[in-house]
Amino acid sequence: MKLLAIAFTAMVAFATVESHYLPAFGKGPLYEDIQYFIDMIPMEQVVATVLEYASEDAEFQQLINYFATADFKSMIQEVEGIKEFHDFADYLETNGVYIYNSLNRLNKVVGIPPFHQTFAGEKQITGGVKGMFEDVKKLISYDKFIKGYVYKMRTSDAFRGFVAELKSPGNQKFVDELYRKNKFLHFRGMIADKGIDVTLIEDIIYTVLGVEFPIFDMPFEYYENPLSKDIHDFTKLIDLNKIGQIVVSYLDDDEVQKAMEYMYSEEFHQLVRQVEALPEYQELVIYLHDAGLDIYGLLQRVHKLFGMEDYVPPKHIFEFSQTYVNRGGVKGLVDAVIAVLPLQKFKALFEEKMATSPAFVTFVQKLRSPDFQKIVNAVYTSPIFLEMRQKAIDAGLNIEPVKKIIENMLGIHLPTVPLYAFYENPLSKDIHDFTKLIDLNKIGQIVVSYLDDDEVQKAMEYMYSEEFHQLVRQVEALPEYQELVIYLHDAGLDIYGLLQRVHKLFGMEDYVPPKHIFEFSQTYVNRGGVKGLVDAVIAVLPLQKFKALFEEKLSTSPAFIAFVQKLRSPDFQKIVNAVYTSPIFLEMRQKAIDVGLNIEPVKKIIENLLGIHLPTVPLYAFYENPLSKDIHDFTKLIDLNKIGQIVVSYLDDDEVQKAMEYMYSEEFHQLVRQVEALPEYQELVIYLHDAGLDIYGLLQRVHKLFGMEDYVPPNHNPRLFWFSETYVNRGGVKGLVDAVIAVLPLQKFKALFEEKMATSPAFVTFVQKLRSPDFQKIVNAVYTSPIFLEMRQKAIDAGLNIEPVKKIIENMLGIHLPTVPAFF
Repeated sequence: MKLLAIAFTAMVAFATVESHYLPAFGKGPLYEDIQYFIDMIPMEQVVATVLEYASEDAEFQQLINYFATADFKSMIQEVEGIKEFHDFADYLETNGVYIYNSLNRLNKVVGIPPFHQTFAGEKQITGGVKGMFEDVKKLISYDKFIKGYVYKMRTSDAFRGFVAELKSPGNQKFVDELYRKNKFLHFRGMIADKGIDVTLIEDIIYTVLGVEFPIFDMPFEYYENPLSKDIHDFTKLIDLNKIGQIVVSYLDDDEVQKAMEYMYSEEFHQLVRQVEALPEYQELVIYLHDAGLDIYGLLQRVHKLFGMEDYVPPKHIFEFSQTYVNRGGVKGLVDAVIAVLPLQKFKALFEEKMATSPAFVTFVQKLRSPDFQKIVNAVYTSPIFLEMRQKAIDAGLNIEPVKKIIENMLGIHLPTVPLYAFYENPLSKDIHDFTKLIDLNKIGQIVVSYLDDDEVQKAMEYMYSEEFHQLVRQVEALPEYQELVIYLHDAGLDIYGLLQRVHKLFGMEDYVPPKHIFEFSQTYVNRGGVKGLVDAVIAVLPLQKFKALFEEKLSTSPAFIAFVQKLRSPDFQKIVNAVYTSPIFLEMRQKAIDVGLNIEPVKKIIENLLGIHLPTVPLYAFYENPLSKDIHDFTKLIDLNKIGQIVVSYLDDDEVQKAMEYMYSEEFHQLVRQVEALPEYQELVIYLHDAGLDIYGLLQRVHKLFGMEDYVPPNHNPRLFWFSETYVNRGGVKGLVDAVIAVLPLQKFKALFEEKMATSPAFVTFVQKLRSPDFQKIVNAVYTSPIFLEMRQKAIDAGLNIEPVKKIIENMLGIHLPTVPAFF
């Protein structure tokens, strides 16, 4: 099997890197013996056949595409990571077969690190992957191979040594290890599904070399565990083509349309997220996962189906034992950790650094400065910070002992400074010198020993809770806290990296550092506010050149003419009017005006210059089509340097400062999100996009400008599933469900269920878990959750009644499982 693996990798390397067939790849007796057999293969015809398949056969092309996937790369790395594989490669290289070079070429083509040995004519093709192998087999004389094998075994010491190596215990170990690799089993199952008789190849190797392989009683189909194979046996009974045809036939049904639009809506997505955040639901998911079901993969596909973000599985937190004890709680844990801290060494090193390290001296001076104390005081008087601190104390996370250590040892009043952080500058070495004094192994052992303490469990569960995460976000949004973080960062501490690790530790999103916004001077002046800024910018705009170029484009550019016609159309005006009458949009507009961001002057420029009523269309955007050139021609007329200088000169204006601070605030960001969620606004964006404007790119840049998350373009939801402009009622969702149920092989399901209960221990265990009181308790908890019930009711209101599916599962499987999907 190692020979096949290495031969396969070598062949791929030669085929993909070399421009001729199998160049010399070694020297010596063993190489000559191997070349003896290779010479029997009509390589030119074989390659021509393979290339014909690669260009014409869809199934073989799928296999080639698989070779470019991450799974294939990972599988190659796993195979190359097996010790026995390396031992065999060493044997070949030592005996004159230059396998390292071939493997390195393969790895380069595949896109993985190089292999290192120092590890501890015209004709009709048959079709399909199996057909490719069959067509190649026709070109090879097996009689020659058999006679050649016998001849070499009789005459060549090198070849006999080679065969002995293939029969060695090391080769058997390699096969055993290889068949424990999930990715290899997935690959094996995939090519077996394509019709390749892998078992026959394994039988031949067993017959010739005596290497044993696992026995697969039926064509192998890879899943993560034995249960997944049982589940897959059920899904194979479903005629997916019939169901697909039924679903497609219902896509223009008005009730189905409404239901699908709702499932693609942010409202539904938000409900799904709320349900997935329920402890009861997470317990249900973990239970099914532990029962052997690939529930994570299923929920990931559901998320993708409804256009949602990737599904994030719940964490198995603190399940070290089911029986908790009290070892002294968080206080005991902190005391035990403090007991092993080398406080005297810390003190000595601190004094040494104060005498020898200018970077460290500067850092401590900053920490002892009135400016820093002022920042710390501001943080400590913040209600949100105090609330989080109190909740942490309530959960047992009292930081007072740590605070006292820092104050007593370092002689500074620094209640919130981390014990350590790393930064790529001279200070980082000083900080790292302190951390090296800590015996992390001892502390790790202490922490692990406390993981089954009930008080520690509660504290850690709270730190992993959404409630605590929300409090952390509120604290991080405080101007005082952000000033503290910026101060520590500017003092040379890698506080951003530390907070990022804290976020990861508690299962939170990535930490976003605060921005150094508007710190051009500490003394503000009033240069005329936003109005003055806008007036100054307008004064340098080449309005007459704009007008002239506009008229030129209307005479010479069909793309620009079509664009302007769309902007002047009644359809566009209707969309604009809808946006302007939206209360949320008007609220955002008014708040922008209140902080000085009146867009009326810009609106007037567009109306007067272009002769169109276009209050909300951006002045420019870029798009990769003929229109983008026209738009870009306009922007080239703007002297961006002048405008940039004007903007910079206004950055210390107090009114401009307030306006920009508001635009960077969460309040403004939330308003933007509400406006972007409006159907009217989304229709406007889609309209401009369809008109040829790169409105998505422009809005993405606006999001980045204001420090927001990436902009997510709207789905063309109102037209999502519009196969015709006239809707009909084919029976709605109920009709769709009934039609799908009608083609389900329920009797075959029932028969297979009984067969699995009689033959598959994994399936029996799974069903027993589903029928257990523990599972029923979890299901009951989910069904009594208000958020789940709200989502269920909204789904029913949209026509998504799951009762028929529930009845199928109950009647067919004989279990009470109201929330289990019908297709596992």
